[in-house]
Amino acid sequence: PFVLDVRTRGEYQQFNMTGSTLIPIQELQRRIGELEPKKHEDVFIYCATGNRSTVAARILADRGFKRIYNLRYGIYDWAKRGFPYRTGIK
Repeated sequence: PFVLDVRTRGEYQQFNMTGSTLIPIQELQRRIGELEPKKHEDVFIYCATGNRSTVAARILADRGFKRIYNLRYGIYDWAKRGFPYRTGIK
């Protein structure tokens, strides 16, 4: 899937999912055109705790995206459960 991180740049640099693309939620409406080629693909969205990714999922759904998957409890829960992530990205 296309993996979309909607946290801030600072949060992303601390740790993120390998292969993810950062578009902070504050920029998503303005940059939605960048995602148009992904409209018919699986889009996996995450943030820190699931709140911003839920908003992002609604924005994408309103733009006609159908295959949206939201990491309900965010990357902090993901990491706590032992799933892979990478740290210290600049």
